[in-house]
Amino acid sequence: SPVGGDGSFGVSFGPSGHPINSRAEMLLPTPTVIVKLDRISPSIYEAALKCFARASWLVSGERGLVPAHPRSLLGVGVHAVLECARTGGISGRTPEEQRIEAGEVFDQRMERLFVEAHPLIRTKFERRDRIPYYYLFRARAMQMARDILTSAGTRGAAGVAPFAKQAGVFAERSLQSKDGKVAGRLDLVDGPGRAVVDYKTGNTAVESSVSEPEARQLRLYAF
Repeated sequence: SPVGGDGSFGVSFGPSGHPINSRAEMLLPTPTVIVKLDRISPSIYEAALKCFARASWLVSGERGLVPAHPRSLLGVGVHAVLECARTGGISGRTPEEQRIEAGEVFDQRMERLFVEAHPLIRTKFERRDRIPYYYLFRARAMQMARDILTSAGTRGAAGVAPFAKQAGVFAERSLQSKDGKVAGRLDLVDGPGRAVVDYKTGNTAVESSVSEPEARQLRLYAF
């Protein structure tokens, strides 16, 4: 039965290796309070298309009570690397130095995420690099950071100038419609390149394919 606590659990084993007693603790999510939204974002909209309860939880639920999907933690780690690449946080002069720095940024961000993660995540995985696909996402982050730095270098900047310091380029920018009812946070607005960029870390069935929700998100951002 639920008894509160930090979500941890323990099991005692006898000489034969079979559990002889156990005690479990869990946190029960409290019902969300339905409130009127002042504005909507792409993430809330997509959640509402699937389930109104999910959208309600996204808006006003106690998210700390529910473990995040391990792959979402990896996605946050990748985005941390890309933000560093865009804002000048990776200073290596050679491609190999840049890749090493990007990998270190990923590891450091993932270590913080793992320490702060839900107790069930830390119980299931001994350490951060035991999360499935850890090194695959790490390699992706390193390559994507290199691509960003290479693109910045081809703009005619001195060395590799941070994206965020180039005219018409904005990273991690929050925008909203004129009436304030639609809002979103963009990964990158590339004015000179006439592009709105949103980085995704998952696989696609077809090379360069864009899903319907992703296309909807990008069109909204462009608008």
